[in-house]
Amino acid sequence: MRWRAFTRQEKILLPIAHFLLLLIAVWMFASFIFVVLNSFKAPRDYNESVLSFPKTWRFRNYIDAFSISYRNTNVLMMAFNSIFYSVTCTLASIASSTVAAYALAKYKFKGRAFLYSFIIAIQIVPIFGTSGASLLLVNRLGLNDKIYLIWIPALSGFNYTCLIMHSYFKNISWEYAEAAFIDGAGNLYVFLRIMLPMVLPPMFFMGLGMFIGAWNDYMTPLLFLPRNPTLATGIYYLKSASSSLQGGIPAFFAAVVLSCVPIILIFAFMQKTIFGMTTEGGIKG
Repeated sequence: MRWRAFTRQEKILLPIAHFLLLLIAVWMFASFIFVVLNSFKAPRDYNESVLSFPKTWRFRNYIDAFSISYRNTNVLMMAFNSIFYSVTCTLASIASSTVAAYALAKYKFKGRAFLYSFIIAIQIVPIFGTSGASLLLVNRLGLNDKIYLIWIPALSGFNYTCLIMHSYFKNISWEYAEAAFIDGAGNLYVFLRIMLPMVLPPMFFMGLGMFIGAWNDYMTPLLFLPRNPTLATGIYYLKSASSSLQGGIPAFFAAVVLSCVPIILIFAFMQKTIFGMTTEGGIKG
C-alpha cells in the first residue's frame, strides 16, 4: 500500500539509490573483514595469499600490536593521546560553536550579518590552504607539542557546526526567553536552563561526528603534536614500516583493528540513543 503512494519517478530512483547504498555498505564491510582476517594471519600466510582465510589463527598479533611504538610512544600511550585529543577538542569546539550560534541567532548587534557571511565564506577555503598559517599561529602562541593545551585552537567557534546550531536556535521561539525575563531571569540563565536543553540532541550528534573525526585525524596531531603522536598518526607512519615490525603486516592490521574498537563500542552501546533522539519544542496555547 505504501509503495503505491510513490510517484513513477520515485519508484525508479528509490531502488537505484538503495542499491548504490547497499554496494557502499558491502564494500566498507568487506574491507573491514579483510583487515580483521589478515590480522590473525602469520606473516608467511599473508605473503602467500591476502584473500584466503588464516591457516592458523595467530592471536599473538594483537599482543605484538601493543609492543609497536612510534617516536618512543607505545600503542597504549598513543591511545591515551587520542582519547585526550578527541575529547578535549570536541568539547571545546562544540561549546564555542554553540555559544557563537546562539548569539548570532538570538541577539541583534552591529556586524551580525557580516559574521554570519564570514562563517559561510571560511567553509569554502580548503583546509590545506590554512595549515601553514595555523601552524605559525600555534608556534607563536607557544602551543606546539603541548597536548594539554591542544584544545585551545578548537575554540574558534566559527565552523560548520556553528551554522547547524544557528539553524536550530533560529527555530526556537523567543517567547520562552521573554517569559523567563518577566520572572527575573538573566541572559545566562535563559541560555543555560531554557535554550541549551532544547538543542542537546543536535549538539550530541554534532559532537559525536567531531569525536570520530578527531579520532581519525592524523594531520592535525602530525603538525601540532610531533612528540605526542595519536593512534591515527602512529598508524599512518607505521604503514610504511609494517614489514619490519615484529609480526609483520598482520601485526600492523591488528593495531588498525584495535584503533577501531572505541568507535565500534560507541555505536554498539549508544545506537538506540543515537537513532531515538528527537528535537521537540513549541508554545502551548
